[in-house]
Amino acid sequence: MSAADELKLYTERSNELHAEYSGDPLLQQSYPAFIEWQLNYMLQYFGDMQRTPDQAAAVAFIVSDLAGVEIDQRDRDFARVLPLMIRMLPDSALAGAAVAMRLNAKVLEINMAISRQLADSNTSNTNITEQDYAQACRHAASYDECMDLVKITTQLGRQLEEVVRIPMIGFMLKAMRHPSRIAGFGALQEFLETGYTRFAALNDVDSFLREIENHMEHIFTRVYKVPLEELHT
Repeated sequence: MSAADELKLYTERSNELHAEYSGDPLLQQSYPAFIEWQLNYMLQYFGDMQRTPDQAAAVAFIVSDLAGVEIDQRDRDFARVLPLMIRMLPDSALAGAAVAMRLNAKVLEINMAISRQLADSNTSNTNITEQDYAQACRHAASYDECMDLVKITTQLGRQLEEVVRIPMIGFMLKAMRHPSRIAGFGALQEFLETGYTRFAALNDVDSFLREIENHMEHIFTRVYKVPLEELHT
């Protein structure tokens, strides 16, 4: 599958999931609080990677901007501007966008399933425990599926590293800022520019990605492998 075809496929899938979310009142009620809880839960394991501003910003991009936090407008922007992106962007940039949307769709699908499991178990949106979360995860998705997310995340990081090396890409993104907002693509522009600037600031992307992979593997191993009674309640 070409990068353009993959980008189209996962952009469509992401927007299908947003439409599913919009049509589910129970999910709309429970999902935002769950996502906030999950974000805080995961970020606590990345404390050692947030000691420098460049790494802290890149961690925030990986964990929040790519994990289903207020991204519905960005995904609609992707769908609207998709034909233009396919015509205008170099292959490496298209490949990066395709991996981002693949990760996005898979994270959304799994997170929506976890949120539904928590709602079905009558877990309070404001009082989720680690044990509640792990139990819901084990019903919603497999350990291997979550580890696949880790692989896609590191793949995306390497694609972003390639994009950073494209001559003039930073200048192009800045030049697009005002026209994109006027045209109604502000959320997409912000995502692309944020990804570029945060990875451009890293001194050693390979080392950063290895640390991300190790931390995420630790989280999923704890969530899936540790006996439930040993997790926090």
